Amino acid sequence: MVLRDQPARLDTRGGPPVRGPIDVSGLSYVTVIGAGSPGTVTLAPCAQLSTAAPSGWFGEVGATFLTVANDAPMCVTTSVPAHVIADSAGLVSAAPSPTGLQYVPTPAPVTIFDEVTPAGGYNVSTPLTISDVPPEARGVVLRVEVDTRLLQLGVDIDRCDYHVGTSTTAYGDGGLGLVYTRLLPGDHLCMRTYTPVHVRVVLLGFLSTEGPDPTRLPPTVGLGTAEVPGPGLDAITPTRVLDTRDGTGVTVARRVRAGEVIELDLYDYTTDVSTAAVLNVTVVDPDEPGFLTAYPCDEPRPLAASITYERGETIANQVVVKLSPNDTVCLFAYSATDIVADLSGTFEALGAGAGIHPVTPDRLLDTRAPIGVPAAAKVNAGQVLELQVGGRDGVPATDVHAVTMNVTATQPDGPGYITAYPCDAPRPTAANLNYIAGQTVANLVTVRVSATGTVCLFTYANAHLVADMAAWYSTDDLDGFRELVADRLLDTRTGLGAPTGPVATGGTLVLQVADRSGVPLDGVTAVTMNVTVTQTTGPGFITVYPCDTARPTAANLTYAGKQTISNLVTVKLSSAGTVCMFAYAGTHLVADVAGYFSPAGDLIPVPAILGA
Repeated sequence: MVLRDQPARLDTRGGPPVRGPIDVSGLSYVTVIGAGSPGTVTLAPCAQLSTAAPSGWFGEVGATFLTVANDAPMCVTTSVPAHVIADSAGLVSAAPSPTGLQYVPTPAPVTIFDEVTPAGGYNVSTPLTISDVPPEARGVVLRVEVDTRLLQLGVDIDRCDYHVGTSTTAYGDGGLGLVYTRLLPGDHLCMRTYTPVHVRVVLLGFLSTEGPDPTRLPPTVGLGTAEVPGPGLDAITPTRVLDTRDGTGVTVARRVRAGEVIELDLYDYTTDVSTAAVLNVTVVDPDEPGFLTAYPCDEPRPLAASITYERGETIANQVVVKLSPNDTVCLFAYSATDIVADLSGTFEALGAGAGIHPVTPDRLLDTRAPIGVPAAAKVNAGQVLELQVGGRDGVPATDVHAVTMNVTATQPDGPGYITAYPCDAPRPTAANLNYIAGQTVANLVTVRVSATGTVCLFTYANAHLVADMAAWYSTDDLDGFRELVADRLLDTRTGLGAPTGPVATGGTLVLQVADRSGVPLDGVTAVTMNVTVTQTTGPGFITVYPCDTARPTAANLTYAGKQTISNLVTVKLSSAGTVCMFAYAGTHLVADVAGYFSPAGDLIPVPAILGA
């Protein structure tokens, strides 16, 4: 191969974004940037471009790839319009040439830099030291690894006295690149980064006038695969993202009309790898009985309900809903109402969040008993109960990111609400469940845990509080969440998922979950589903639990006679893929699945060094 003294640049940024094909023959650094959405790039011989598989992928901030093409012309295309910058650093040929250079690998890779670069932008350069440069060497081949979470613009490496500004590794995605640059005896290399970032530079070999194999091509960056955990939870202090009463999250404050769909934009609270949102949704003072359905806006509205409500009541339910590609969630209201939504967290792909550890439901708190408190007593109005979660009932004392638990308010002295939040954060403007005097009402709560393993529960009015643990989340756990568009698993009114007819008082229904409604047959540890009771014969409760364990002292949903009410449930599956549903009083049951947890990882495309 032959290295140029100065790279020749092709840059499409003077015009509109393109998809190609663009000729990038030879040794070229190809940067894809300015795309409106993530996509793939294909680098292949121009004659084979139409049948070639993608060579790599790029995010919204872009990525850099390297072509090492020999005698066949090489072209690049992208799956979405983007700008392409191609810096041709040299010519490559597999045929021996008296004027060309050979790639001679070192006996073993040698790390020459593994630190955080200094601040100061491109005005500050970091010297790189390479020992024992062979006298016949005319160039050097380096592997560059970078923490892309902190990278801006790229990494430049060239001779200290000769800076041409060629970015040699990823702008944002991938974090792996190769550098080919001239290096004569007595030359020194320098590295420039726009911001401080952890960079590792490894010497792979030299470009030399002599070598053992004149036909050997130098290494390149290709596309490999890696397995990463499924989407994990990134829990936050609850944040209000919608309140139609005051205009939060909508263009103007007004009630949602009957049959209307509100599109909730969560872009400011998500990342490029967010897959689903955890929301506490509250219906306030509806005009008529009805239901609310939350679903991704790019999908048809499913036959499922997230909240069922009566006229004039205020009722909340946690919702785990798949995000649309634009990070939106749609909320359909059957009858006119105000709607409030508080964001508790998101599920993040590529192992960016915490994995779940589901448990058989276990009582953490009961101020009537007492459990979790020193004495039996209601929590006073305006007071905060600090509940210790870490270090109890199998939950680790440290490294717990969040918990999912069913929280119940009972015997309240007046109307009010409960707010659950991490104790090391201020109490937010948010509510997890609402109650009236004398009511017993429950809601599933997913909440970040404080650094000392505690969760705080604020009550507006005097009330007894009960909390049953369903799961805890840790970065040490790999089980990730697979979001689904809500789908109906069970309806005893129609015979879906069980024989037609209500569950009898004291009866237990066995529900097959695995291998239905998008839930796989194998490899599922827990499921999230919305459970509804309707046509109840008297006051009671529902307990949902894995069928291969004893029924626990816990409740997922409490109800009165002749009531329709829902609650979200996250429950561990039995080894047969079933859950059991116990009814204290006779009732019809409906269940809509929202997603499942699995330890299976995702195979994703990642850059890989080929031919080194």
